[in-house]
Amino acid sequence: MTSFKELEQLAEKILEENGLLDAPVDVYKLADKLSILVTESDPEDENLSGALIRGQSSKVLINSKHPETRRRFTLGHEIGHYLIHPNQANFVDGSQKGQVQVLFRRGGGSSSEMEREANRFAAALLMPPSLLKKEIAKFTDEQDQLLMHLSDIFDVSKEAMGYRLLDLGYTNAG
Repeated sequence: MTSFKELEQLAEKILEENGLLDAPVDVYKLADKLSILVTESDPEDENLSGALIRGQSSKVLINSKHPETRRRFTLGHEIGHYLIHPNQANFVDGSQKGQVQVLFRRGGGSSSEMEREANRFAAALLMPPSLLKKEIAKFTDEQDQLLMHLSDIFDVSKEAMGYRLLDLGYTNAG
């Protein structure tokens, strides 16, 4: 099990090493730098969010029907599996059944600690504390607009940003 602090540190380190500490984080560029092929497709199962398929070259499949913010988070999540669960089998995030282990059901929440870790990593990757702190300090509009502002800057959903701010202790940020 990887701690919250370790996931935060790993995400920040990966972003720094790859020169990607700008909002919004270019998660597709990071996948490319990690030699992960990203393919977006329209799966039969609309609840399938993404999949990490390991091999000589690792691949991530992402549901092209999901909103861009969701696809970005899914890619960050799959990169999390790639980095923090290197010895695990393939991951499919959604409700598709088949030869690959199903670990996450959309709407049903995480079904394992590995899924929670991948979600936390994705949040840390897409919304690094150092960048959030800078943006919050620059914000001068009404406080109730902060969540929308940050969601737009980091290209994530308002829901993801809300959870992230709570995790980092910004309890009255929106």
